[in-house]
Amino acid sequence: MMSAERKQIVQEVQERDSVVFDGDSIDDDRLKPNCDDGASTMSQAISLSDLNGNPIQANTEVPVPVDTENFKGQMYVKMKCEDMLEDYHEYFHGKKRTFELQVQGKFSGITEDDCVYLGVETPEYLRLGFWARMMLTLVKAFVHRIEPSSTVSLGDYYTGEVGAISFPLQESCDRLMVTPPGEEPPSLSRSDMLPEGMTKDERKMYTTYNNDDTYTLSMHGMYVDWLKWHVVNIPGVPDLHMESFCDDMPVSIVAYTLPKNHSGSHHCVEKKYIFQVKMSPNKEPSGVSTETVSEGSI
Repeated sequence: MMSAERKQIVQEVQERDSVVFDGDSIDDDRLKPNCDDGASTMSQAISLSDLNGNPIQANTEVPVPVDTENFKGQMYVKMKCEDMLEDYHEYFHGKKRTFELQVQGKFSGITEDDCVYLGVETPEYLRLGFWARMMLTLVKAFVHRIEPSSTVSLGDYYTGEVGAISFPLQESCDRLMVTPPGEEPPSLSRSDMLPEGMTKDERKMYTTYNNDDTYTLSMHGMYVDWLKWHVVNIPGVPDLHMESFCDDMPVSIVAYTLPKNHSGSHHCVEKKYIFQVKMSPNKEPSGVSTETVSEGSI
């Protein structure tokens, strides 16, 4: 059965977008891939799931519900592919970016002593050979250069730490807006970025979250082509197949909390996960390509 919080979110989405929910299931074609062909290039290349293990889709007509122990809301998962409909083409046209995640909702159980992180992780430690370690050293140096507060780990077999790259959420997201109770939060958008909201300096100063305000955030990137399963666009580094780093393991975009006084490695048992978009490569993704952009802005 749905929680009272989830029912409220469902009702809000229904009223805004006329989405039909039936119990715990969602019966609406608009939560399927928004593409010109039902057999989308995306669904052939990768499979997506949420923190609860439920299959989800990218490029949908309406936001995908997010219902976890620590967060209730909705999100758009945008990924560049060949058969997107016009609104998604409009978002990616002329840009090097390959994906965007827009999320909106409320925290549940967060305290002023929690730090929120956003990043990517694998379910296990990374088993790397010599050359893969050399390439990852270059990738790590590049990540630290663009975001000095990042945490990069190969994981550890003995402690159970997983391979991960993470950043404080307020420093890594592209947009962050905080809407107090009683005010209308901004709408998520398929065809555009979110409004500017806080400036970059204001975001870095925002370190205390609460359970009352509605948070709207987004992140986009140009360094992973999820459909091809390649790391791309890193200066001085050739495109790298992600199997070189994570074998056939899935890779997840995650948000989680740890105490502000936490030090050392980010172990899964200590994390309180907020949301997750897990991406698993399907077999034989050859022939699946994204739109090539030689010039353009991020």
